[in-house]
Amino acid sequence: MPLQFTNFVGRKAINNINYMKKRYITLITLLLCISSGCKQKHAQMPHFKNVKLDTVQLCNQTDVLIFPGKVEAGKDINIAFKIAGTIEEIPVKQGEFVKKGETIAIMDPRDYQTQLDATTAEYNAIKGEAERIIALYQDSSIARNDYEKALYGLKQITAKLQAHQNALNDTKLRAPFDGYIQKIIFDRNETVGAGMAVISMISNSPNQVSINIPIKSYIERDNFESYSSSFDIMPDKEFPLELIGISPKANMNQLYNVKFQFSENNKNITPGMTTTVKIIQRAKPEKRLELPLSAIFHKEGQSLVMKYDPQTSTIKEQKIEIESINRNAKVVITNGLNEGDIIVSAGVKSLKDGENVTPVKQSSSTNIGGLL
Repeated sequence: MPLQFTNFVGRKAINNINYMKKRYITLITLLLCISSGCKQKHAQMPHFKNVKLDTVQLCNQTDVLIFPGKVEAGKDINIAFKIAGTIEEIPVKQGEFVKKGETIAIMDPRDYQTQLDATTAEYNAIKGEAERIIALYQDSSIARNDYEKALYGLKQITAKLQAHQNALNDTKLRAPFDGYIQKIIFDRNETVGAGMAVISMISNSPNQVSINIPIKSYIERDNFESYSSSFDIMPDKEFPLELIGISPKANMNQLYNVKFQFSENNKNITPGMTTTVKIIQRAKPEKRLELPLSAIFHKEGQSLVMKYDPQTSTIKEQKIEIESINRNAKVVITNGLNEGDIIVSAGVKSLKDGENVTPVKQSSSTNIGGLL
């Protein structure tokens, strides 16, 4: 093969290789430029945290307080004899309805009858002697000292006779009010002392409800407006209550006892049942705002929220003053925010003052979970 042809072929191959190198270098340079541009563009795009927002609103001006309670009898007392002795008869049965003044227990009256008979005889003798001395004194036949002794003796035996008459009357135990025999504690032929409970009775008057309230509710008791009671077995009914009284002394748990009475009797409501008592408080004159409890965080002993600025998509720490926390996890505040302000309602501890954020869109009621 001629030398010229060989040199020509070699030069052409070298030129092709150089051309391919230039294309590869150009392609790599282009790729590097594109990659560098993307990185620079990506670095320029800030990362905004997604946050859930809520709007500050006026709180419900009428507060509702809910407390567990227990139904009690309007009157629930233990009845006892005023004297000691042996029970002769119990003419009533447990659960029986009795009228006021009806005899519910009888004690053996023999000893008290004998005592009264002896005192009656003594009374008659002393009375006759006293009347004779009084007559003589009126005729100025005896000294005044004898007259005064006769009067004193007559008064003394009269009081003794009355006491023994009362003791005989007390051998019959009578119902102090209309009601039901709840329990018979002692039966016939049993001996009881004075003041020992023999029968337990509950009245026929409307039942009562007892609850315990904390000191905060006790302080605001003057704002209590209305009361009602409800039961799990009757979920669709509410029964009006009337306030009887509030104990001025706290118990060991720092709770104050409150007593109510049903406005009317209901045969389905009996002592011992558990109930739920609802207390409606009067609206306070000043406007108060409420926000979710989850929106609040604490810093250096102060309560704060993250307030959102829709113009700049940034958040800023805002101090607030808390008045109270409602049972529905809402916080009532008195200062720091205005109605309509937008705040971050969750995850505030992971955010920083002045940070840019992106609001999370709320899903509609027909798109639960935002799946559509």
